[in-house]
Amino acid sequence: MIKITNCPITNLERFITAKNLFFYETTKQVILECHISHFKEGVVVENERIKSYKRNLVATESTPVNPLTGEEVESFDIEGAISEYQFFDNLRNVAVIQNDMQASIIAARDLQGKFDI
Repeated sequence: MIKITNCPITNLERFITAKNLFFYETTKQVILECHISHFKEGVVVENERIKSYKRNLVATESTPVNPLTGEEVESFDIEGAISEYQFFDNLRNVAVIQNDMQASIIAARDLQGKFDI
């Protein structure tokens, strides 16, 4: 499980409890599907008002990133910037610990509010 920020509505803890990585060469997309659950004191909270949910982080050709870290940059005009899709495509040929890389990307997107409802 990967801890993300607390829910902005309920202030309950949130965790990525499962994730799936989908690589689509035909559409040049990489999708990191994140399953998010709410917790209170280590116990899952699920009821009619508070439900677990999924969020997809989608890497495409239109998002410029730093080629070494995968961090988003302002534009492709920045020296060395490549597309986020190309970044993931390059990773397929390099030995990396994918779980660590995914956790880093999740943390960055969490700060951008991508997991908020």
